Amino acid sequence: MAAILYLSNELVQVIEAKGKGKTVCVQNVWQEEAPEGSIINGIITDEEAFVAWIRDFFVRNKLPKKEISLVVNSSQFNHKVLEFPGFKDADIKKMIPREFSEHRTDNTLFTYYVLEKDKNSKMQSVFATAVEKEFLVSYINLFKQAGIEISSIDSEVGSLVRLFSNSPEIQNKTCLIQVLDGREVISMLFVKGRYYYSQKNRLFSQDFLEELPQELLSIRDKLFQFVTSQQIKEPIQTIYLCGKGQSELRKVMEDDKLFLGEKVIFVDKAVKKKKIEFMYPVGILLGKNQGSTFFRQLRQNQKEKKKQREIANLLFPPLAVLLVCLLITAFMGNRYLSGMEELRKLQKFMQESDEANANFKLSSASVETMRAKISTVEEIWDHLMSYPVINSSIEQTLKECAGSEVSVEIKSFQRDSGVLTLEAEAKDVRSITGFIAALQEQEIFEAVEYSGFTYVTGVDNYNIHVVCCMAEGAGR
Repeated sequence: MAAILYLSNELVQVIEAKGKGKTVCVQNVWQEEAPEGSIINGIITDEEAFVAWIRDFFVRNKLPKKEISLVVNSSQFNHKVLEFPGFKDADIKKMIPREFSEHRTDNTLFTYYVLEKDKNSKMQSVFATAVEKEFLVSYINLFKQAGIEISSIDSEVGSLVRLFSNSPEIQNKTCLIQVLDGREVISMLFVKGRYYYSQKNRLFSQDFLEELPQELLSIRDKLFQFVTSQQIKEPIQTIYLCGKGQSELRKVMEDDKLFLGEKVIFVDKAVKKKKIEFMYPVGILLGKNQGSTFFRQLRQNQKEKKKQREIANLLFPPLAVLLVCLLITAFMGNRYLSGMEELRKLQKFMQESDEANANFKLSSASVETMRAKISTVEEIWDHLMSYPVINSSIEQTLKECAGSEVSVEIKSFQRDSGVLTLEAEAKDVRSITGFIAALQEQEIFEAVEYSGFTYVTGVDNYNIHVVCCMAEGAGR
């Protein structure tokens, strides 16, 4: 029996389930919403509040704290569908990093899952995933603070791909699956039962029943345009709508006759007569991951580091002795050279008059002192000029980025770190995306950190949470 911990937009879910072949048996499900603002899109934004809450959540529900499989809804995972000849696992693992060259660093980890093998062409389609090692380690360390031991980490999209790829309803079918997850919808396209493409969209609807159906319809139309551009001949005849709020959406969409021409199937799940919004993280129990899992690669890196430390410990004593010998040799050589230099100075001194020799030494000392002072002043000046400053040009740039739809003011500025905190408000939520994009295009900002927005009741506007880090020398 596996224990799966799922982090969503606000929802935290623990599932006890067992997988065998293409079947998953769910034993029990526990779910709650995390403290407001502590988790957004799977990212822990308030570690102190979240760690205290998740520790209490496990204690209250008497959940196991070891061998926990973590599934995270995060854009930090990069996914691609790749086509390879029928290579062995070792060859595929060498080729996958080349396909992620635009995202790859020295600390990037990769894994893949075989979607389909064509016996006639001897080609195989694989679902590959890349993620930074530091991102995974941060989750392991965070849950360790709560006394929870993580044994594996997977992405939500990877889990969904496995789940739907092994679903009998999807086999040999060209369909669109949309999974509602808080303020986000994940849309997945399957062509002849094989995963083809997916995308995530942020939902801006304030009225769930009135506005959400039209927003889903707009996302669907764009995906249909994508299908046409890819010259996919098979028509999409079925749309599966999964996740939160199915019963409420069903009546509205049927009354308004939305999605005409396609069959819409609303997917609800129940476990032991308890209504559960969705249980899609169980997809990690289906199919077999090829190559090394992310967690196995982390352990392998730890073993390699341990081996390197052991080798370093073995080499340290002889290297230390060698270093001491070199230092002694260098010291004695320096003493010898210094003695020879003093002897030459003495011979020169004896050849010149006492007055001329004294004037020469005094002049040399004065010149060197002046050079040292000038060099120090230049270093101080260069350092001061590297600090960014706030002036009218910076304020003008912010107003240009905000346009007429967004009001923005400078809340605080830390000169040493270059961190600029803004107070920004918008009447129309749709103008927020353009404002953030405009800020990110400015060369005066080294980084723009956007953490979402908050709707302020009473004044009917949105507070935008954004912090900018100014580039070196900005405003000069």
